Formats: sequence, structure tokens, C-alpha cells
Amino acid sequence: MKDHPVLRYLVDCRARHSTCAKTPETSLYAPLETLLTTVGTAIKPKVRAFMSLKNQGGNMPDGGLFTREQYDKHDSTAIEPRSRCPTPSQLRGERNS
Repeated sequence: MKDHPVLRYLVDCRARHSTCAKTPETSLYAPLETLLTTVGTAIKPKVRAFMSLKNQGGNMPDGGLFTREQYDKHDSTAIEPRSRCPTPSQLRGERNS
């Protein structure tokens, strides 16, 4: 039980809270990202969590879940221009109206 993902998340959140130096919300993003990524490895399709995403027209999302095809498709040594990165709606196959 000691290595249960939810227990690790709660222990990490408590440790951050006990410092009295955390920000109200965003300082808990790291443990949440770890929890969601851990759980995401056990589902199909496997997903990975990323927090602090950019605003793409629907306000600023706290985070998102992405499949390997979504985050591992570019050469990691090259920086892709923004225009070449598809939007979430394009990844779902939706057409812009």
C-alpha cells in the first residue's frame, strides 16, 4: 500500500502544504501530473499528463492527457514551429468551421 499512486500523491501534497510556502493551486500540479501519468500507464490507450498548457481558445487549461502519438512524434532535438503543431481539435479529426 505504501507505493499506491494515490497515497504518494496525498503524501506529496501534504509535504508541499506543510512548508507554508506553496502557491494556492499550481504548486500541486507536479504531484497531480505524476498521479495522472502513473494511472495513465495502466489504461488503453496509455496516456501521459502534461500540466500548464497554453490557451487554445477555451481559456487556460490546467492540464491534459496525451497519447504517445501526440507527444512523441517530433524529433526531440529540433524545435518545431508552432504552426506545425496541430490543435487538440485537429488531433480529434474535427474540422474548423
